Amino acid sequence: MVEPEPPLPLEHPVASVAVSKAADVTAKTARGTNVDRRDDTFFKAIANTPGSRRERRHTQPVAQGKIHGGGSTRGDYLVTRAMTTRWPVPLGCVAMSSQDKMLTRIGGLLRQAESTDNEHEAEAFLAAAQRLATGSSVDLAVARAHIANRERRPTPTQRVIPIGEAGKRGLRTYVQLFVAIAAANDVRCDVARTSTTLYAYGFDTDIDTCEALYTSLLIQMVRASDQYIKSGAYKTATTEKVVIERRYGRTFHRPVEVPVAAVTARLNFQMAFASRIGRRLAEVKADVETAAVEADAAESTPTGTALALRNKELELTDFYSRTSEARGTWRGPQASAGYSAAARRAGDRAGKAARLGNSPELGGARGQLPRGTGE
Repeated sequence: MVEPEPPLPLEHPVASVAVSKAADVTAKTARGTNVDRRDDTFFKAIANTPGSRRERRHTQPVAQGKIHGGGSTRGDYLVTRAMTTRWPVPLGCVAMSSQDKMLTRIGGLLRQAESTDNEHEAEAFLAAAQRLATGSSVDLAVARAHIANRERRPTPTQRVIPIGEAGKRGLRTYVQLFVAIAAANDVRCDVARTSTTLYAYGFDTDIDTCEALYTSLLIQMVRASDQYIKSGAYKTATTEKVVIERRYGRTFHRPVEVPVAAVTARLNFQMAFASRIGRRLAEVKADVETAAVEADAAESTPTGTALALRNKELELTDFYSRTSEARGTWRGPQASAGYSAAARRAGDRAGKAARLGNSPELGGARGQLPRGTGE
């Protein structure tokens, strides 16, 4: 029996970590296998990481500042098969058709964004793509409210998103980028403690939107950080490091200024990039939802957009609480990276100028980075 540990402190404003077995339970249930929970230990958290074959760790972002107790397990294994829900009735076919149309329109905006070198045009295409995605989500929420009493209707699902290979540096910043995108598209996440795998909870159309945006923005983040490191601009910056000295039987802590290492500059750059992307998408989401609610209220026969959005949120919250069994905290990218103000500023500028687009270089399994990319 594993003795529980005291709650871990939250050290990252975007994500908290947890350990879950939802995907394993879903897989066994899908195969008709009995699920035995007697010997499993899990960690639970709210919102949106290694265990043994019986104890798998997950992490998840914080929602509304709530943090659950921590715990510990040993070992780690990955779940590589996505768990999705399908509807064998005409309603499901209609939903998938609408989803395909939405993704096609978003893809067109993404290609337009990549084809322009004008920063203002790129910004406009970014906002348009996010408005389309958010607006589609609003429409789907309204549709779900109208068919609330039907037996078979679209429900939230879970999907496994591979992030990268174990041991690769910078995986936490990739997770931070996906979480920032997910927060703007009504998707909650659990993340493996090693940051190699992410578990997304939400409606299929919303998760598809997150993957499309993540695939485009991830390659831009990696390219921009590579260019920054190759330029050597980080070499002129310094960071404070505490040196421990022992003299006359006593220990002294002396702060010294040291040059910023390349890996520190890269991680700080990517952290700022992901943070800026999250703020941009959140602003667009808020604007679109506010406009949709106001337009609905002004109509003679309102469709209840605000109520539909609230019901969608409650349905996702209920699904997540039933499916994810995780708790604990994750210290995020800051836990392993020093601080570089210059790299943060450069990453923030790159995030402001980022363009949305589909990149063939990341056409592999759900945006997983190719070998040798990033640090």
